[in-house]
Amino acid sequence: MRHLFDDWEIACARMAGAHLLVLLDFDGTLAPIAPTPDEAALPSATRCSLARLAASPRCTVAVVSGRAIDDLRAKVGLAGVAYVGSHGLESADAPALPVYDPPRPVRELLARLKERLGARLAAVPGSLLEEKKASLAVHYRRVDPSEVARVEEAVRGGVAELDSGGALDVAPGKMVLEIRPRVEWNKGTAVERLIRAEERRRSGAVFPLYVGDDATDEDGFRALAGRGLSVLVGERPDSSASHFVADTEEVARMLRALAERCGEPPDR
Repeated sequence: MRHLFDDWEIACARMAGAHLLVLLDFDGTLAPIAPTPDEAALPSATRCSLARLAASPRCTVAVVSGRAIDDLRAKVGLAGVAYVGSHGLESADAPALPVYDPPRPVRELLARLKERLGARLAAVPGSLLEEKKASLAVHYRRVDPSEVARVEEAVRGGVAELDSGGALDVAPGKMVLEIRPRVEWNKGTAVERLIRAEERRRSGAVFPLYVGDDATDEDGFRALAGRGLSVLVGERPDSSASHFVADTEEVARMLRALAERCGEPPDR
C-alpha cells in the first residue's frame, strides 16, 4: 500500500475525463475521532472543500458512515451530498439505495437488548449505548482499558442470551461494538449500488474514490477492487485499500486538492 500523495499525479491522470464519485466515512476520516460521538465535529476547511465538490457538475459526493442518518446529516450539514448511515441500512438523498425497515421481531429484539445492556453497562464507567433505527452501538472509548473485556462480555453475552434465532450480528469497530441485523448489506454493498447508479446516470466513465479508517470500511475498499482509488486513513497491514493517508489532516488536504481540480470556486 502506497501513500496517496506519492501517486497523486498518477491518480489525477486516471481521473481525467471521468465523473468523480467521492465516498467518505465520517468519524476518523472527515472528522477527527472524539471522546464521544456527540463531540465529533467537521473542520471548517473540510466542510468548505466538500461544499465546493458537491456544487461541481463534475463530482458527486456521498458520506457513508455507521452513524444514524439524522445524526450524520446534522454533523455534515451540506446540501447536495448523499448520506448513507448505519453501515448502509439508512440513506437520504441516495435513491439508488433501498430503505431498510427492520421487521417487527428484530425491532422488538433490539428493544429488549437495549434494556438489558443498559442495565449491565450502567456499572461500567465511560461506556455509552447508542440506539439507531436498525441497530445498537456500544462505545467504549472512554472506558478504562481494564474494563473493556467486561463491555465485550456484556454485549456478546446479551446477544447470545436473547437472540436464539441468530437474527443479529456483533461487528467490532474502532472502540465500538455494532449490534445490527444479520442481513447481506454493508458499506461495500451500498458503495457498489452507488457506483452502478452513477455509471447509469452519467452514461460514461465514473471514477470512484472511497476513503475510510475503520474495519467496517474494508467492505467499501473491496467494492473498489480494480477500479478507482481506495484510501485508508492511518495504517493497517492487512487492509484492502490501494493507498493510505496519515490522518484527517491529509484527508482535508486531498479534498482541497480535488476541489481545486474540479470543484466550484469558493465564492460560488
